[in-house]
Amino acid sequence: MLFRKSTLPLLLGVSTLADAFVITGLHNRQSALHGQFTLGNTKIPLSTVDGAAFVGDSLRSLCSDFGCDEGTTDTVEYVAQFETYGDMKDCTWSLTASGNYDSTDERDYMINVLTTALTTTADVETITVSIEDNPLCTHQGQPSCTDKDIQVTSAVNFGQVVLNQDDGSNTGQLEYHLSVECVDSSGFDCPSFVSGNLKDILSAVPEVGNIFAQVFDIACA
Repeated sequence: MLFRKSTLPLLLGVSTLADAFVITGLHNRQSALHGQFTLGNTKIPLSTVDGAAFVGDSLRSLCSDFGCDEGTTDTVEYVAQFETYGDMKDCTWSLTASGNYDSTDERDYMINVLTTALTTTADVETITVSIEDNPLCTHQGQPSCTDKDIQVTSAVNFGQVVLNQDDGSNTGQLEYHLSVECVDSSGFDCPSFVSGNLKDILSAVPEVGNIFAQVFDIACA
């Protein structure tokens, strides 16, 4: 079959957070931290894989109560298309993680920051694929095939968040590296996102427990 696996849910795409500059109740937070975020310079094609869910689930699997298993790689396999009438490819996406923190609240807050940045900076494109629903449809783009439009995404290959106290002491950090075997990576203009509204979007990520960074400094890897 030319489209033999069901499309995974697509939760990526550029998201807009209303009133990103206004964080209510900030004066009541006694444990507000200073955040530093580093963004990768390479985009990894995901096809229809839910990148935010994969990164978030992998980080929760690889990172336990106080740190991450840096020697283990989490993977997902999927038959994917990346361009209109393009070939179906067997692909494996891989993720490694490293980090340390004082609680799962810190871990979960940093995961939320990482997945928010991944979603915000994702590229989204609509492609056309052929679905094999009759014997005459033997390859992509044939007139006898039924066509369908799907959305595919690309996401940054690397993200790192560091949380510091007001005195500069480190309280936690978490990072991931994302790769895929089957296709070449594409370039990504990291500086344009750094100079845009990513800082305000990350500053609006809700607190987990009492873990919250009031300010983020953004850099490119």
